[in-house]
Amino acid sequence: MIAQLAAAIAILTGPAGLTNDPTPTFTFDGAAPLECRVDAQAWEPCTDAYTAPELCDGGHVFRVRSGADSAFRSFTVDTVARTLEPGRALAADLSGEDVIRAVQANPAPTYLVVSGDDVVGVLRTADLARLLNS
Repeated sequence: MIAQLAAAIAILTGPAGLTNDPTPTFTFDGAAPLECRVDAQAWEPCTDAYTAPELCDGGHVFRVRSGADSAFRSFTVDTVARTLEPGRALAADLSGEDVIRAVQANPAPTYLVVSGDDVVGVLRTADLARLLNS
């Protein structure tokens, strides 16, 4: 018979994957005393929840530890998507002429460039205008 040990520390909630929250909160369960951090920040004491300081857009890793036991969760902050109106997206495979038509039909300062469900870039109309005028 093989005995399975429960994880000494379990992250219960918090983003995994993409989030638009620059200050995400994680909850976890583990034996005290616990310490938490995001990325390479200094370890700090925590209890059963930790709210990250304001993070920049991009990939991050939340870590929690107690002695030799630890757990981590990777996530990505994307605040650009949060600030755009719904429907302000352009498919990555549009031709140049189709991009111009879409921007003319639905004027906005910024558009998400998407491939399926993935955001692959941001198009700012000011940059597009500079490109067309050069």
